[in-house]
Amino acid sequence: MIDRDKQIEALEKFARWVIRETCFEGQGLDGGEIQDMAETTGMIVKEPYDPAVHGATIGEEWDVEAGDTIFVFAPWLKEKK
Repeated sequence: MIDRDKQIEALEKFARWVIRETCFEGQGLDGGEIQDMAETTGMIVKEPYDPAVHGATIGEEWDVEAGDTIFVFAPWLKEKK
């Protein structure tokens, strides 16, 4: 897991990018752009899809099979249970 300073740095970079792209430059963002920046900043990570871990519904909704690469929140950004 990355340390707290790196987490804050990633969130700041992501927030500045969203604000710059949408407010300052008058652009919209699509899911692909958001996914790319979230991956670049380490907020989401790739992992193999496992129905036992991720749930079978994700496989059906996203049309993925066991072993396919999916994105999930980085461990430090996952909701606390």
